[in-house]
Amino acid sequence: MRKPKRLMKLSFGGNTTTQLLSVANSADMFAGTGGVDVLNASANANAHVLAGGAGADTLTGGAGSDVLIGGAGNDSLTGGLGSDTFAWSLSDKGTVGSPATDTITGFNVASKSLGGDVLDLRDLLPNGATNAATLDGYLNFSKSGADTVIDVKPDGTNVTQKIVLSGVDLGANGTNDVAIINDLIAKGKLITD
Repeated sequence: MRKPKRLMKLSFGGNTTTQLLSVANSADMFAGTGGVDVLNASANANAHVLAGGAGADTLTGGAGSDVLIGGAGNDSLTGGLGSDTFAWSLSDKGTVGSPATDTITGFNVASKSLGGDVLDLRDLLPNGATNAATLDGYLNFSKSGADTVIDVKPDGTNVTQKIVLSGVDLGANGTNDVAIINDLIAKGKLITD
């Protein structure tokens, strides 16, 4: 049986659905560019970078340590197995009164060294916001049913990005925002610079 060729980068425009079921085991980047993109690497064991576009994208990682970047719009992100990183850039955020809302399913709360997942918020936060006391002015954690909702205020005042950790209670690791941020930093789960 002939093996598929290795893909280094795959980009899509418009409404796109792709299943990465037959991609050779390699570390690759897959990027949607507009519309509603569905990028699925769940059948692949290696690390991938999955980047959505401007629409409401659905990204599903595989068994490797993947990087998932939803892009602009309200996205659905699932890392799968491995220590996955969920990353945002400043252009991904919404607007005051209409923040972008990304939902992460299957977020592993273990420390990074034990295979836990990571939130990379460095592009949403100002330079120098690296300790819990400073970050408290930019991040707010709340509980909504079984989920943790993180409100991100890149300007320190207005929420323009919401991150929903589906089925995760970060409040169990601290009673206030500073305690939760300290716990995330100590476990290597929060990248801020």
